[in-house]
Amino acid sequence: EVGETTGKLESMLNKVSQYYDEQVSATISALTSLIEPFLIVFLGVIIGGVVLCMFLPIFKLVSAIH
Repeated sequence: EVGETTGKLESMLNKVSQYYDEQVSATISALTSLIEPFLIVFLGVIIGGVVLCMFLPIFKLVSAIH
């Protein structure tokens, strides 16, 4: 509304778009920094489960032989 009344609509829209670009960028970086630790823990659990599923039968076989 201020841009329309002063006749500087284009410059006001540019300022608004820059503001929202900065806000979106800050929000995305904050979410990324929050998601990273959970993703690392999740992948660690998955890989640990796969390794456990691979080695558990081998350990049971070795203990059955002795």
